[in-house]
Amino acid sequence: MKRWCIDWIKDSIFIFWRLLKVMIPVLLLVRVIELLGWVDILAGWIRPLMGWVGLPGEMGLVWMSAMVSNIYTGMAVFYQVDGPQVLTVAQVS
Repeated sequence: MKRWCIDWIKDSIFIFWRLLKVMIPVLLLVRVIELLGWVDILAGWIRPLMGWVGLPGEMGLVWMSAMVSNIYTGMAVFYQVDGPQVLTVAQVS
């Protein structure tokens, strides 16, 4: 039992570290993009594609970050990006 707990803790730390190595750079990049005002420019480029699925263009950044890295990064970017409107439950899911 003790060995199992130690292995479980090691695996948890390993997974946490791998997620952190991906998420921190992506979140910093998104924050820089947001501070420079490029979110509106990127949203304009991807707005037609997002319009097909009924989402505002700003959510394209969330979609791209989730596709490039993982779903957890997408969720973090979702909470970081200021959308133009309140999204419905269907749009969020």
